[in-house]
Amino acid sequence: NIGYSEKGFYRSLIQLSEHKSYTIEIITNDKEMVTSKDYLSDLVKIDTLHYHPKIGIDEEGDEYSELFLTFSDPLESKNFYEICLNVLFYSNNIYHQGVWSEDLVVKNEGDYDFYYKNILFSDLLINGQQYKLKFYVWHNDNDIAYYIHFRSVSENYYKYKKSLMRHLANQEGDVWSGTGNPVDLYSNIQGGYGIFAGYQEDVDTIYVNK
Repeated sequence: NIGYSEKGFYRSLIQLSEHKSYTIEIITNDKEMVTSKDYLSDLVKIDTLHYHPKIGIDEEGDEYSELFLTFSDPLESKNFYEICLNVLFYSNNIYHQGVWSEDLVVKNEGDYDFYYKNILFSDLLINGQQYKLKFYVWHNDNDIAYYIHFRSVSENYYKYKKSLMRHLANQEGDVWSGTGNPVDLYSNIQGGYGIFAGYQEDVDTIYVNK
């Protein structure tokens, strides 16, 4: 049920179901078996989304705006989330913009000091409730729209992105302080190395600078 397409991608015709586990098996050129398993999490939709432009200026003098995203966390399972933001620029180009949050749910993750373009968090402090999460984005007068991608991700996805965040942070440094120690990236591949993970996402749009 998996077919090869251009640029090294493989596409499956399987209709996925929430909370069902899926296994992928690959036989290498050396006749060795590589396997991995993951599940599809709940689709958690954005309940409300609010935008307040130009609410502050950071330490480097750049303006930033504030967003509030409300969602309802499913009670029956342990859940993990990611927030990504893409920007439609005046030239009709789309680029990935970094976002950050000082919300307690995000700071409780323990990696608050690491800069990462997406916001990644668990429902440890939410526990099946509706939650309103505040986050920020740098303001640009030439932006037209924000595309907010709210993802409910699997635990494998969450652990991989967490290790990637720490890995990238440890690569940063200068001639005085150097860089950090290497961080092993999380892998759920048996017989190989990498990540096989699932997520679902809801996307909403905010038009800015109107």
